[in-house]
Amino acid sequence: DEHKNLFRAIADPNNSTGTVSLNELSSAISAVSPSILLEDIRCRLLFKYENLNVAFNRIDINLSASLDLHEFVRAANQHWKMSVYEADKAFRIMDTNKNRSISHIEFQSSLRLSEPCLIYEEIRWKVRQRFRSICEALQRDEIQQTTMVRSEDSSPRGPDLLDDSMVGLPQSGADFLLNSPGMPHEVLNTFKQLGVDLGRINRTPAQWHAILAPLQLTEADTKALCDMMDVDGDGHLSALEFLHGIRVFAPSVILEDLRYLCLRNNNCVADAFEDVPQAERHTVLGVHG
Repeated sequence: DEHKNLFRAIADPNNSTGTVSLNELSSAISAVSPSILLEDIRCRLLFKYENLNVAFNRIDINLSASLDLHEFVRAANQHWKMSVYEADKAFRIMDTNKNRSISHIEFQSSLRLSEPCLIYEEIRWKVRQRFRSICEALQRDEIQQTTMVRSEDSSPRGPDLLDDSMVGLPQSGADFLLNSPGMPHEVLNTFKQLGVDLGRINRTPAQWHAILAPLQLTEADTKALCDMMDVDGDGHLSALEFLHGIRVFAPSVILEDLRYLCLRNNNCVADAFEDVPQAERHTVLGVHG
């Protein structure tokens, strides 16, 4: 029964052959897993080095406490036997604030969140199923908290202005999130219009649980997520850190908005592509489709 359910979930109902290709199976597995690329890197590092701290220090040859693209690609290609393409892609995933370097915290957090563990699979399933609701719940709380902070600071803000701390930082705060895939468009638009700085307010695991509890994420679920994301161990996470952590922990959430758009006008996702000729359904798409 499990095999039949898996086959039905993957198979294209509009495909007359009644078969599933290896590419389709591989894509389906990727959609319900942590980043397979980061998972592979984590395994290689732990095999080669004592722990992730040692691995970071070995890669950081100039002792700058951060990794640039050259350092990372050199280490991955020479010592982990990875291709330059794979190393470059992994670097971009771990570079959370898009400043072209990976800090120790970014390195640790990304690889910890990619750990393959059965204990985390139920949490990962809940996050995928509730991603839009998580974003909407966070939107309500961020707006409420931001309004309170601004009232206390007595600093007037226009409805279309971003927080002063974000000026000159094109990939931080709300702007970083607005340029990231996966967030529901209506939530992003609200953040942008109200100028909410998602890096300003830090929350404890208990405060995160208060936001997520109505979505049936238990206190243990929330604490497990926060513990994996909180690499520096200060017991607090901003919305920016949490949302990035969610995208690394369950990468397929970036497809949720696309899935929602497909289902809005169709009975199933496959029906959205019903008019695509059979010969073109397995064509590899480029950046521009």
